[in-house]
Amino acid sequence: MELHRIVFRLDFRNAFTLFNVWGNVLAHLSSSSFWTELSDSATPRAIFARRVVQSSAELHVLTVEVNGIGGGFEAHPINSHREYLSAFEDVTKIITMLNVEEFSRVGVRFFFLEAIDSFKAGLESVVSKVCQDYWGRFDEPPRDISITSIHGDKDQSVRLAVGPISKEEYRAWFSLPDRVRVENGIIVDVDCFGTAYKLKTFEFSKVVELYFETAFAQAKHTANFLMGKE
Repeated sequence: MELHRIVFRLDFRNAFTLFNVWGNVLAHLSSSSFWTELSDSATPRAIFARRVVQSSAELHVLTVEVNGIGGGFEAHPINSHREYLSAFEDVTKIITMLNVEEFSRVGVRFFFLEAIDSFKAGLESVVSKVCQDYWGRFDEPPRDISITSIHGDKDQSVRLAVGPISKEEYRAWFSLPDRVRVENGIIVDVDCFGTAYKLKTFEFSKVVELYFETAFAQAKHTANFLMGKE
């Protein structure tokens, strides 16, 4: 089971303090050891940071807006989410600059790939785990399948989508699809999110760590079950 992409979004009520600390945010990101490119725009009002590493096929992005911070980390594969600790700390620092203590939504999404012999084998294995009475309602067997479910309560939830995938489909999932070495796989998309966060101190790295543990365990268990390994 390999991790290939992390996407996050922190939503909050409009933090107009961003306009007061615009230069400070730019200066902080400029001095960061992680980001290699930096820009901003007037419409929409936003700050953008990027890190591109061609040799290892990495693309990482960060966007700071008046009502949220979002971004993503992509490598094929990501050896460890902890490689981006300094970027997570940048997010925490910006949240402190904006004086944000309440979030309407905090979400981190993880994309995992489990290599399989062929798309057909993956499809047949996943289809076999679904109630056969359901497939009896169709004249033809499915040529593709994706199973999506949401678990948890209104405050803390996990949305899981899983299904077989071939290399031809990677363009819809990744920014650097040609660098993915897995020819065919089971893709497990795990979105961990919470609402109504109200915190005096916010450490984004701890949020990622907590959500990763949940996502990886669920992804591994789900892929193993669908492929008949447990």
